[in-house]
Amino acid sequence: MNSLLFKKLYIFSNFEKKAKYISFTEGKNILTTEDDIVGNKKGKSTLLKNLYYTMGADCYFEDKWEIQKKISIVEFSINKTSYLIFRQDKLFKIFDMKKKLLFKTIHRKELSQFLEKLFKFTVKLPNRDTNKLEITPPAYFYLLNYIDQDKMNGSSFDSFRNLSQYPGFKVNTLYSHFGILDDRYYKTVKLVEELNDQIKILEEEFDFFNKMLEKIENDLVDDVSFPTNFEVLQQEVDNHKQLYEEIVNSLQSTKNRLIKQRNNNFEVKQEIISLRKIINKKGRERKILNNHTCPKCHSIISDNLELKINTLNDEEDFLFLMNELEKEALKIETDIHKEEKKYKDLLYTLEKYEDTLKFKSKEISNILQHKGLMEVRDKLIIDIGQSQFEINEAQNSLKKQRKILKEYSESKKQINETYQQLMQHDKLHFNLEELDVNKFKKIDYNISAGGSNKPINTIVWYFNLLKVKTKFNSEAIRLPIILDSPTNAELDKESKHTLLKYIFEESDKDSQLIVSTIGFSKSDFEEETFENIIELTNPKYELLNANDYEKHKELCKELVTINDLK
Repeated sequence: MNSLLFKKLYIFSNFEKKAKYISFTEGKNILTTEDDIVGNKKGKSTLLKNLYYTMGADCYFEDKWEIQKKISIVEFSINKTSYLIFRQDKLFKIFDMKKKLLFKTIHRKELSQFLEKLFKFTVKLPNRDTNKLEITPPAYFYLLNYIDQDKMNGSSFDSFRNLSQYPGFKVNTLYSHFGILDDRYYKTVKLVEELNDQIKILEEEFDFFNKMLEKIENDLVDDVSFPTNFEVLQQEVDNHKQLYEEIVNSLQSTKNRLIKQRNNNFEVKQEIISLRKIINKKGRERKILNNHTCPKCHSIISDNLELKINTLNDEEDFLFLMNELEKEALKIETDIHKEEKKYKDLLYTLEKYEDTLKFKSKEISNILQHKGLMEVRDKLIIDIGQSQFEINEAQNSLKKQRKILKEYSESKKQINETYQQLMQHDKLHFNLEELDVNKFKKIDYNISAGGSNKPINTIVWYFNLLKVKTKFNSEAIRLPIILDSPTNAELDKESKHTLLKYIFEESDKDSQLIVSTIGFSKSDFEEETFENIIELTNPKYELLNANDYEKHKELCKELVTINDLK
């Protein structure tokens, strides 16, 4: 079992020549201040936000904090192997404990790919635009393990910024954490969609072949006529076959051109959409790749549109290019209309051609005289057999894939049943009468209590999700549980004690627990063992100090100046 442990946190403000250093241990860590009257605004929340912020998530900091100007460093360990992670705005670096640079990036998804190797865990979700599965930014890794005191909104993941970039991220991320939405699941879903489309096309083709066969067989015995000379008959049949092939080939060519033009039309419209987005950007450097090599970074550029855009200098150029694209789109649509008309005309020609197969003679004296029709008939029978075979193969494959999805559905059912039981138990434990038990049936249902019960509801929801994860994905890495002032709401003294007691008793014993609160007293929880109690004694709004800066500034300087991967 993998387990991540936060060991040390450093925050530097080099402009002010101030810093803050704090250390954590395994087990329960309590970050506290004096009583309610003077204990606020001393930086508890800021310290806790910086932990997962440094690991790649975006938290909600006060504007006054100016997070972009700060440098944060976290020493963490995974299964006794320690690392240092450095963050300054979008820049991330990861070092071993000998300060050897292992990785650096300004891209969050690249950071996720590196952390996946350390964590042996990741979250993948479908891209909003392409629907292709991709690794998410690190915040999705930590969703279940951090609660911001200002974002206790029941069953909502609101403690991190920028989560809605993936549609329906909540339920998909949860099932990913529970170990059932993996690559295999998404590949199966995609394959089921493709097989359904394939079967539909094959069945339409099968019906078409059967109708043609029925028509030919009727014509062979009803109202069919043939020339008396066999050579003339043979030539007539050959002519019909040639005409049939020409019509069919023309239909296929027209269809291919239609497909190509529709694809071109889609690409032009996508370029128009991309251009509109770029035109609307103000003051932002435009960096979309093209199928060329960038002269600066030698990376491959894939978007022809952007190569054009990068040569344009003012808004008039963009508008000109927009007009050109609009004209190109209209031209393509005109061509599409022409090809569609041609396709309809060919279909009508084919129908007229089929009428020529009605030879008028009820008595067939020489079987060789309708050899040509029989060849068409035999070919249709072969095609029908092949279509039936392909339909059967696709249907058998579809059954297998649906069986796989049924296994996932059964796992989801068990997860929801476990979740429902846990939530019903805690509803009674905390007497949360306002919560609707019907909302416990599925993990993606929204539940929320009002007033002073909101933090209780929120903590209960997060903890029960962690319990579900432990049960169904026991091999997943255990991340630190960080709770930012869970009892700071309008709770009476008894309710605060009850909630903290629940947190201490119900938190995963294999996970590090870090909780901030005001006026904490160990004597109120004599049955519990607290490995680390940290009391902040600094004045309000003065979390950073010169003393910590002098002690640790060399570490900061060293990590800043190490830029090359060894």
